Amino acid sequence: MSASNAGQFRASKSVTASVVGPGLSAVRAACALNSEQLAGLAPVFELIGKHLDATMSRPATDERFRATGRGILVAVSDVRWQRREFVLITEFGVDELGSLIKKANEFYDSCETTLGMRFETTELSEAVCACWIQWSRHAYKSFRRRIPAWDDSADIGVASLLLAAPDLRQELVRIAVSGGVPVLAVALNSAHATASHLKCNIRYLALSLPAWARASGVVAGRA
Repeated sequence: MSASNAGQFRASKSVTASVVGPGLSAVRAACALNSEQLAGLAPVFELIGKHLDATMSRPATDERFRATGRGILVAVSDVRWQRREFVLITEFGVDELGSLIKKANEFYDSCETTLGMRFETTELSEAVCACWIQWSRHAYKSFRRRIPAWDDSADIGVASLLLAAPDLRQELVRIAVSGGVPVLAVALNSAHATASHLKCNIRYLALSLPAWARASGVVAGRA
């Protein structure tokens, strides 16, 4: 099932974290290792960690996310969503990654044709930012209306990270092979973007969520 389908997304808010679960622990550890590169987005990652714990521990989640190592969980939030504490969590199955990358390549090819530039140029980087900005605004409205938020812009945004960062791909594969659940956490700051200034900060972390963190996971007393 495509991640753009309604059954594949989870938007939550108003999460409290009296107990630090495995998702938030993983986020905090990754943030500590990458503190100099976070561009002030540590609070966004903190919110993502809280939502990972709250969402993946709900029994209903097992019907939406496989979380078995045969896919990648993607969790995204934006500074401009923080007042309402919105986070979106979805999953791409291994069998979907090929079409995801193909969609991104088609996007880059169209930008190259239109702009006469290649992916590495500033102009195309702005086009990628424009995808995230466009999607962030669409998602915020979708959350409030309780309608599906994921769309092609988000697909291209995620694929752009996988294409541009081989170290990220390798780490997600390593997590899957080791038996953990691969999580791509993406923090955005599109708060100051305008129609004439298509700039946003984008930071990402590869996280390992233990399989027992799922509601049906094997934990003490539930083996």
